[in-house]
Amino acid sequence: MEARQAARAVQLVRNTGRMMNRNVGHALLFTKVNAAIQTNDEKDVRKETEANDIPVLRSAIVRRAAYTRIFRDGYLLSELLEQAREDVKGSTASAQERILKPLEAAIQNAREYTQEVVNQLPNRKPPHELRIRQNPRGYSAVA
Repeated sequence: MEARQAARAVQLVRNTGRMMNRNVGHALLFTKVNAAIQTNDEKDVRKETEANDIPVLRSAIVRRAAYTRIFRDGYLLSELLEQAREDVKGSTASAQERILKPLEAAIQNAREYTQEVVNQLPNRKPPHELRIRQNPRGYSAVA
């Protein structure tokens, strides 16, 4: 199970930190989570990580078709959204929403995850000075 592999990875990071006589920052990221509900398996793993004092990011990568398409088709989320906007031109508002809303939700999910990771980096500027900015190839964190 992936939770066991994550626990082994955390132990490896902690052991490496002890060997280096320093703390190596780390946190787990939950991926492929259900957007609507927290499953019993996820609840159990979250309780176990908390009991073992394993840091977990608040954001999680939600199971979305858009993420699958990134790897299947080799596109960025921003490119998928741009392509979808072209595809739905002239469609009804409800058809546009049905196509665009999941892509926009995936982009927002990725932004939240990225911002949380950036905020946890050492020697970073205060969170209010960091912004996630869209560029032609996707998104990047900038001061």
